[in-house]
Amino acid sequence: MDHRQSSRNRALALVEIQSQYNGDTGFMYDISYDGMFIVSNIKMKKYDIVDINLSLPEKEDISVHFPGMVMHHRKHGFGLMFRGLDNKALKVIGKLLNRRNNGSN
Repeated sequence: MDHRQSSRNRALALVEIQSQYNGDTGFMYDISYDGMFIVSNIKMKKYDIVDINLSLPEKEDISVHFPGMVMHHRKHGFGLMFRGLDNKALKVIGKLLNRRNNGSN
């Protein structure tokens, strides 16, 4: 079953991953308004609750919070479905998708 409402676009960035079991860094590989794929060595299970924090490179001390749930896991990462995004997170997603659609990365 495919839960996505929209396709994901490539958006590469270093992220902090926090779950109830552990925390680590990972690499955001793609994103949509529905979720993202994180490349990571952390072993996640389906339906694990995860918090992803992305630091904005153009604003050093600003971090954006993406709460989500693991929907699938692979050998090298996991797919996350967002839950309860705030306006700040939605704006960042919009900028990442717009930047990709305009041909820059």
